[in-house]
Amino acid sequence: MAIRDDRVYKTGTKIIKGEDGYTRVIYHDTVVVAFNDNEIILNNGGYQTVTSKARMNGASNQFDLGFRVDGSTSTYKREALGPWKVTFKGKTVEFANNMKLVRKVKRNRNPKPTLADKSEVKMREWVSPRWTEG
Repeated sequence: MAIRDDRVYKTGTKIIKGEDGYTRVIYHDTVVVAFNDNEIILNNGGYQTVTSKARMNGASNQFDLGFRVDGSTSTYKREALGPWKVTFKGKTVEFANNMKLVRKVKRNRNPKPTLADKSEVKMREWVSPRWTEG
């Protein structure tokens, strides 16, 4: 499946990059994949079909998201033939609508110093070159 930005295809699939930082893969009226730098959200809209799964896996391949959806699917309506499984970062879990996959952990760029950090700084200030033995 070839996916391109902000275009509608005969198959009912479109890609939208939002101002909120999320890129959304929409199949008919369902956002099957939404992602940003930190997370991926998967949703089949209740339709466990071959095409919904194909759109998710196509988006993962196209945008190098690193997940894979496997499992039995129906070819029509909402008939679930078995649970879907999602593999991401070497772990496999059962699929759930609106599940979030964490791409990278948000880190605090300016963490507050801990007590150990403060005492280390004070120790460095207290020990100066003129007090060391040489």
